[in-house]
Amino acid sequence: MQKHEEPRRDQGAEERKRQRVLTKRLLVAIVLLGGLLTTLLVGRFG
Repeated sequence: MQKHEEPRRDQGAEERKRQRVLTKRLLVAIVLLGGLLTTLLVGRFG
């Protein structure tokens, strides 16, 4: 039973790391897109 549990835990850790990297990339992309949108809106209406 222990042999089967170890690989599952390793896979879960790898998936969590991948999710963290994806979430960080998504946050950076959202911030960049938000900055571009704000600059465009301010440039047009400002």
